[in-house]
Amino acid sequence: MDNVELRPAAAGQRANIRVLADNGWPRALTTSLGNGTVYIGRQAVTQGYNTVRIAAHELGHILGLPDRKPGPCSSLMSGSSAGVPCTNPYPNAAEKAEVEDNFGAALAHPAATAPREVMIVD
Repeated sequence: MDNVELRPAAAGQRANIRVLADNGWPRALTTSLGNGTVYIGRQAVTQGYNTVRIAAHELGHILGLPDRKPGPCSSLMSGSSAGVPCTNPYPNAAEKAEVEDNFGAALAHPAATAPREVMIVD
């Protein structure tokens, strides 16, 4: 993506996005675009859902993407409706374009000095 980059938090650095595991169902609590907490719920992992797809789907919410259920495996935001066999962790072209649009507007103003919005993940 051109307008968004996720980077790991350095020691002592405040993260925009926190990723946690708990015993519930996976979810994202977004405080604002690009900021929030992703929960990798063990309930879905126990049921056989792919952990990388879960993480990518929930990060999609932090990046402004809504659920698109029911949907095919080719749609990252179809989430659990694509079924346990689906392991695709990649957004499709439309989902990528939506994230680019979400963050492109923030970078379009003349004061923008960075080529992309950088979110720090812990």
